[in-house]
Amino acid sequence: MKQILITAWLIVLLVLSFPIESCSQAKAKLVLPESTVSVRGTSSMHDWEVSFEKYEVDFSFGSPDNSRVSFKDVKAVFSGASVTSENSIMTGKARDALMVRDHPDIVFISGGTDNVTNNGGKITGTMDGKLQLGGVSRPIVFSFSGTIDGDRITIQGSEEVNMADYGIKPPTALLGALKTGEKVTVDLRLSFLVPGANQGGN
Repeated sequence: MKQILITAWLIVLLVLSFPIESCSQAKAKLVLPESTVSVRGTSSMHDWEVSFEKYEVDFSFGSPDNSRVSFKDVKAVFSGASVTSENSIMTGKARDALMVRDHPDIVFISGGTDNVTNNGGKITGTMDGKLQLGGVSRPIVFSFSGTIDGDRITIQGSEEVNMADYGIKPPTALLGALKTGEKVTVDLRLSFLVPGANQGGN
């Protein structure tokens, strides 16, 4: 009987250990020089675009099987004061609109997703989270695609955001002659190094 109990416990431990090992998470490290985050919009005079120069993005990467990967504990922090553009007036107006003095950071937080499709190193998926902008936090769903090549992961996507939903007044300039639209599009392309992420690619 004692031998049977020991054998049973060993079987239970083995069964429990395999999912843990196969779904182990690796911490991603953002490669900032190879990444870009920008916001573009329209106005009564011309289209405009600003970029973020300072931001941090953290998540844990896992690979349950060859056809799926997971991103867990996602947190992205963007410095509103780092927003810049080719037009100094638009740079100042954008920072004022983001209320960077009172709310210096724009934050996206998500528990992550374990349902990202991996097709030969090409990934696609969606992620539910909350975007905190101007001191207001609202749910958002972000669609993305990307690639996995060895220990390097690239993620890209675009998402429309209505500034009015966050209590942000669209910037104006030239005594009101230039008026921007309420909706803007956030474009990002992020590059990461993830030790152990040897899925897909060459």
